[in-house]
Amino acid sequence: MNRKMFKLSVVSSAILATTQVSAALYNVVEVTPSTTNTYKSAYGVAIEPATTTGASDNCFVSSTAGSKSCDSYILGGETRLVSMNSGTEVDGLSFREEAPFAMNRQFSYIQTSDDFENYCEAQLGYSTCSQWASVRWNVWSAEMNGDATPNAIGFIGSSSTSDAVYESANVVINSISPSGTAIGIDSGFANVTSYRRDSVEARVEGSAPSGYLQTRAWKTDGTYTVGSVSVEQATSDYGTYYASYPAMWDSSGTTVQIPWVSGTALASSNYIAEGSMRDFVIVGNVIYGVGFNAYDSSYNYMNATVFKLDLGSNTFDTPSAWTSTVVNNATVVVGSDTIHTNSVVTAVNENLVAIGSAKRTGSTPSNGAASNRLFIVDDVSASSLTASFPSGGIIFEGAGGKAGAINNYNEIVGQVDFDDTREIDGKPRVKRGFIYPYNASGSDATRMSRFANKAWYLDDLTNDGSLSGNNQYRVVDATDINDAGVISGTALKCSGGYSTTSHNASCSGTETVVAVKLVPIAGATSSDISERGTDTTTSERSGGSLGFWSLILLTLGWFRRK
Repeated sequence: MNRKMFKLSVVSSAILATTQVSAALYNVVEVTPSTTNTYKSAYGVAIEPATTTGASDNCFVSSTAGSKSCDSYILGGETRLVSMNSGTEVDGLSFREEAPFAMNRQFSYIQTSDDFENYCEAQLGYSTCSQWASVRWNVWSAEMNGDATPNAIGFIGSSSTSDAVYESANVVINSISPSGTAIGIDSGFANVTSYRRDSVEARVEGSAPSGYLQTRAWKTDGTYTVGSVSVEQATSDYGTYYASYPAMWDSSGTTVQIPWVSGTALASSNYIAEGSMRDFVIVGNVIYGVGFNAYDSSYNYMNATVFKLDLGSNTFDTPSAWTSTVVNNATVVVGSDTIHTNSVVTAVNENLVAIGSAKRTGSTPSNGAASNRLFIVDDVSASSLTASFPSGGIIFEGAGGKAGAINNYNEIVGQVDFDDTREIDGKPRVKRGFIYPYNASGSDATRMSRFANKAWYLDDLTNDGSLSGNNQYRVVDATDINDAGVISGTALKCSGGYSTTSHNASCSGTETVVAVKLVPIAGATSSDISERGTDTTTSERSGGSLGFWSLILLTLGWFRRK
């Protein structure tokens, strides 16, 4: 190619890249809470279930799936008083978890700012632990000191503005029921005694369990609901707190608390026993619940667990009829080595495929990070269960993340590290939402082929080539997915659009954190996927990228000069 032709090709390619439009696989729909309360960030945390008639009944095939318009599925969301930090919302102390940081059974990391920093240094290893701790301690200490400002406002909605908000307490939403009700946890404002929240109640439809110190709800099928209940106080060297049991209850409030594993005690060596059921399915006559339970007579380890009960032989409220089966390879102690601080099975589907995560200890990092490792269990009905850790593609060696949800076609969503920079003695990695069409029993070849049979950052699947619209968002977390293919999640938003369509494009304004749902585009296939690039030189936030008309004038000027 001669020099003139090469110059022309460069300019022509630049114009083509600017004007090219890609169809993408999803449209991004932002849902804004209709509240007058102050908040700085909003999070999409759950999506309404879809009752579909088969694998082809989904929103990629038609704009109506599961007898509903694909745009009308309800998103559950939450607000927070401060901006996202390290890829997650800031509660101060988690509203969801039975134990601080999902592992601190002694409750020793929550009484001073230094405690928070000590946790970060020991278990995360960041060089920025002072800032990480300060952000969280400021919120937690304000709540302890009687500040009743709402931090977590729950909301649900199907369009741009939410249909309802829940402002009578700090409300977190763990799922949406089949009838469209928010299921989750209410925590009373500033109701704290000696570093312990005293008002923690399950948000349910029907009757909640009664007579318990604390209750938490995670999932319902309209007949049964699962979560945890606290029936006993326990004392460690750091104060008096609540122990919890995995639990299930029916619409009348009849409740079963599933026993901790044999050999455990209420409090051993200052470690208080905790358990929780996070999801369940009923296949045949068997209930399969997933979550974690307490193990080990000395340490009450929080290990990923599958709970089982045969309804053909027992009523659900018979504690002795339930079994707890640990998930090997994801336990705190693997062999003779302490590898993880905790593990949990997050979700299970009708194919009996489950997903979860196991947090590496600060002393057992991989590829420069004490990561939260995603895992899959192929068949929870097996007598022995083993976690497999997916790898390859966007899930690189040592990648951390969060297991969000799995639908009945084995489509997994969650959050994963976007870069592999060192977190140990460094800073938190950038996070992004992902989808992974997992190939197992119940997977559908046509649905998998829409994703070219591999995992993707969701940002690649929302790239329609335009500098506005979908390009206003970078999806940092995916929390739930229904059988119609609609996803709930959280995104960074640059109002008007980022400077380019690249993953790391700059924003000339101020990025905000917003709740979004991703709605499949009817007719879209893998040929419509346009991977985002990476800008090697990020533009200054005060400046813009070279626009379409600038390129036109540049081209005309070049021809005139010649």
